[in-house]
Amino acid sequence: MIRIDICNQALSRIGLEPIASEGADGADTIINIYDGVCANLISLYDWHFCQGLARLPKLSLPPQDQRQEQQYKYAFKLPPDRVGPPTTVYDEKSCNVPLKCFALREADIWADAEELWIEYVHLPNPLNWPGYFTEMVLTAMMSEIALSVREDKSLSQMHYQKAFGSPREGGMGGLFETARSREASSKPSKAFGRQDSMLLRARRF
Repeated sequence: MIRIDICNQALSRIGLEPIASEGADGADTIINIYDGVCANLISLYDWHFCQGLARLPKLSLPPQDQRQEQQYKYAFKLPPDRVGPPTTVYDEKSCNVPLKCFALREADIWADAEELWIEYVHLPNPLNWPGYFTEMVLTAMMSEIALSVREDKSLSQMHYQKAFGSPREGGMGGLFETARSREASSKPSKAFGRQDSMLLRARRF
């Protein structure tokens, strides 16, 4: 399953024709809705399946910015699939003590440490989404498509309330609340141990 599959599921469930490819006429609107919905949902909660751990490849150090008071010895490439800056940076494999002194430079990170690991947020392939997240994305997309494509405000509001609950719930109810509850019950226990968790989540690129 890829991005277009999720888009076509949402279109089909709202009574619209699927798009043949991401380059088809009108597909950019649907793709933008998908990207916007996913970015919003990722920002609303700490979904464990969106958490990544990576050892960063070292780069040749680019020219230093002489305006910066702190100069660094090494540069590392950040994961291309990240969403936002790293959540935590480490300079040792155990990843027990966060590194405090570093600088972000667009797609790179500079530091004096010879090796770096980071915890970061990314959006996995939809194949790896739990069912409750997939259903929430589909329903939120249906709300946006109903308003943007079908121009049906009542249909949009119906799907929005299914996805996020009634206005008094402040966008925290509905399928979103169900997904948060399911997520909380399925998160690995902290007692599981960081080393075991790293073996499961660590990836090189």
